Amino acid sequence: MDCDIIVVERSPKGRFIRDKEELGCGAQKKVYKAYDLERGSEVAWNAVNLYAISEKRRKLLTEEITLIKMLDHPNILKCRGAWVASGQCIFITDLCTGGSLKSYMKKIRSPRRRVIKNWCKGILEGLSYLHTQNPPIVHRDIKCENIFLDSTTGNVKIGDLGLSTALSTSQRSFKGTPSFMAPEMYEDRYGPGVDIYSFGMCVLEMCTMQNPYSECQNAAELFKKVMSHKSPEALHRIKDSQIVEFIKQCLLPADSRPTAEELLRSDFLNSESKIDREPVLVDNSVVLQSVAISMSLANYLQGPQAITFEYFFSKDTPEGIALEMIQEFQIRKSFLPMLTAQITHLIDSKVRTVPGLRSQQEVKLIEI
Repeated sequence: MDCDIIVVERSPKGRFIRDKEELGCGAQKKVYKAYDLERGSEVAWNAVNLYAISEKRRKLLTEEITLIKMLDHPNILKCRGAWVASGQCIFITDLCTGGSLKSYMKKIRSPRRRVIKNWCKGILEGLSYLHTQNPPIVHRDIKCENIFLDSTTGNVKIGDLGLSTALSTSQRSFKGTPSFMAPEMYEDRYGPGVDIYSFGMCVLEMCTMQNPYSECQNAAELFKKVMSHKSPEALHRIKDSQIVEFIKQCLLPADSRPTAEELLRSDFLNSESKIDREPVLVDNSVVLQSVAISMSLANYLQGPQAITFEYFFSKDTPEGIALEMIQEFQIRKSFLPMLTAQITHLIDSKVRTVPGLRSQQEVKLIEI
């Protein structure tokens, strides 16, 4: 063990020591680098401020940590110990040097198909272990932020089991991340299938580097799409039909969704292909439905005046919008060409700000 470590805190029995290096911080939890003197390894020292959560949440946290300590699987983040001291609940977990899968993907961008397959196998092995416990353990918040990576082996581990509920500041009864949540979760129904649905969304993010339903402008729009079983637009960008089918299986209605064991036997995870060495083929152009335009009318009216409006590519034209402005604000008709040119310029500027971005009008021209 490095003799230069400045010990800030020790566990009650002296097995774990932590230094001052902070690895992460949340509203109720801080994570520090620590050391397991018994195993001679680095670990994560998780400190939860008990004063920041309700009595009910404290009890739930204790129950969840007790459960997590009993779990032992290569693809589940291992809890090595836990105790309460000075208004904090401390629990020790293995330290995954690669950080979360989300943060790792941001660094490497387009992972190879074989790497994605290995990640999928690891996550499904972990889920299979959880779901075959008696009674089954349902994670309920599977997402790339809660999957951790050992950067030396490439092995993935499922973390944050149950802690999202215990540390949530929300009063809602369900837990989860909306864009990863199965439809039945919105109806307060949980089963192992909700983890399979969320896993499918994770695979979608691995392939596209895009959050599911990122096209939705608000929570209401997202809810409507999820409850009507409409696939995220990002799914249509994946050109690998085998992966698309694999994800679609995960997103089936609850009573038709496969188990983790069944997915582990899928063709995608068990077939070898020369394209496994390549990144997943994805259409990186983004089809834009609309843009928000802000513009000044100071050149057309007395006194400065600015307006903001939504321009829909499927039904609007720059000249049509300019005519509406002339009528609404009583602008002289001679300004029509100038207004039209200004609106066209603003729209073009918006479209050019995102690499690979295309409007619906451009797509229609290409298809013709």
